[in-house]
Amino acid sequence: MTIATDDLTDTPPTRIPDRSAITTAETGAALDAIMTAFGAETAMGPTFTTQLDKTRQAVLAHFGKTGQPPSADQVAKDLGLAPEKAAETLAELSHRDLVRVDDGTITGAYPFTTHQTAHTVHLGGHDLHAMCAVDALGTGAMFDTDVVIDTQCKHCEAPIHIATTDNGTRLDSVAPGGALVWSGMAPANGNSEENLCTTITFFDRQECLDNWRGENHPDVKGHNFTMAEGLEVGRALFGPTFD
Repeated sequence: MTIATDDLTDTPPTRIPDRSAITTAETGAALDAIMTAFGAETAMGPTFTTQLDKTRQAVLAHFGKTGQPPSADQVAKDLGLAPEKAAETLAELSHRDLVRVDDGTITGAYPFTTHQTAHTVHLGGHDLHAMCAVDALGTGAMFDTDVVIDTQCKHCEAPIHIATTDNGTRLDSVAPGGALVWSGMAPANGNSEENLCTTITFFDRQECLDNWRGENHPDVKGHNFTMAEGLEVGRALFGPTFD
């Protein structure tokens, strides 16, 4: 993928989140809470340029194609940028908590991370780790393809298996059938991977969610919804990435 570098200092049209994916008040409230906890207005507000947008897209496209993050030099090549400009743009994306960069090495870009997590997404022949439950559920819509997610209950560690259909926009199967999503609203504090994402997770049944919350986060507010509702939120957040 190579793009021209002219006129990339403007602000791209607002497309995230895609509220047309939301069908219930509960998922709408959860979406708004995630956007607020993440700090989306600061990260992707009026100062978010097309250059930043295209660079984030390039990182995510590489993740989807190869199962791994690109190097900074690969990003520069993909975008037709000077290496120093690509490094500068990646640093800004890291500052905005949109791409995770550690000592110049890209380690993640929401929804993906190179760190081991409980959420494995089987996408295009590759196994990728998602940062949280909603991230995992949004990956299919992001790439307009079906995915399989293997994860586990946050409390009892029982396996949970999810498959999508209709290019990642609907659920095909969920096992166990009563598995659900808890979207806790821990403040991101500039690092959603280590903060907010740890409270947006899967449970195999309501009892496990109730026990886990009581033991770990009794004071953290959030939203409890079905897997289908979780998919709606994931679609809203990640479906428009490449539009």
